[in-house]
Amino acid sequence: MKPSKRLLLTAAITVLLANYAFTGTEVIEKIYAVVNDEIITYTELKHFEQGMTTELRKNFKGEELAKVLAERKGQLLNLLIEQKVLLSTAKEKNYEVDQYLEVVIQEIMKQNDIPTREALKKAIIASGVDYEEWRRIRKNEIITQTLIQNEIGQRIQVGNSEIMEYYRKNIGKYTEPAELTLNCIFLNKDNYFVKSALEEKKAEISGKLKGSANFEEVGKEYSELPNPDNKILLGTFKKGELSAAIEDAAFKLKKGGLSPWIGTDNGWYIIQLVNLKESRLIEFKEVREQIVRVIKESKMQKEIKKYIEQLKQDSHIEIYHEYK
Repeated sequence: MKPSKRLLLTAAITVLLANYAFTGTEVIEKIYAVVNDEIITYTELKHFEQGMTTELRKNFKGEELAKVLAERKGQLLNLLIEQKVLLSTAKEKNYEVDQYLEVVIQEIMKQNDIPTREALKKAIIASGVDYEEWRRIRKNEIITQTLIQNEIGQRIQVGNSEIMEYYRKNIGKYTEPAELTLNCIFLNKDNYFVKSALEEKKAEISGKLKGSANFEEVGKEYSELPNPDNKILLGTFKKGELSAAIEDAAFKLKKGGLSPWIGTDNGWYIIQLVNLKESRLIEFKEVREQIVRVIKESKMQKEIKKYIEQLKQDSHIEIYHEYK
């Protein structure tokens, strides 16, 4: 933007703000910042905040959501400024993205089971958003993404040595934990208020298991697991998912072997090892492409941050108020 145009815009806004202050007129549209030849208003910031909140609700709930929202709100004005300098630069490139916009819209319709474009319009309007404004925002996102890919993405390289080093340093991420499948006979502590009754039941079960009785038959008769269809299957668990007492006992068993009685917070168990799947190191070739994406994304984020900071330095930015 030419300096003369920039100065005219800043002067006009300064006069506008001064007039509001002098006359005492109520400010209907508060101006928070100027970015090149655009102003950022309260309404735009609120819409930006609402969009951010909608996205965050997909991944966070309750107190965690409230905490993230509070953190992001403090960054909101700066995030919108960064978005505007990126978009301003991208528009100067004159990218033709209409065909990609249509692909994105079709994908959104498919993911949300929306059969027609008219149904999509109605759904967007029902959410309180103008359809054409929604299209404009989606188009701007594509234009910005195109800029980032062209200016940064194409320059990002990931070497074989980097990939192997990441694999070695993060070997724990690529090790599948051992997996146990267990049957059990379970006695619920809530069913035994008298210790002698519990001990009698445990002795009765132990006696049958030491005799000729089959574990499955005894389990069906005595086990108090809540599942009416299968009273003996405890389930399949990865290492670390079970209570320490049960897990320690399970790893000492051979396939088909039985543990002694194990006391836990909710009751008593005799467990049977049905199957043990040993831990496995995932081969490098199986995760190579995944590692490439992780490294590339990390590099991209660093380069994007540097790129935006440079764009901000090269732009005309004035901030009038903090957004709280």
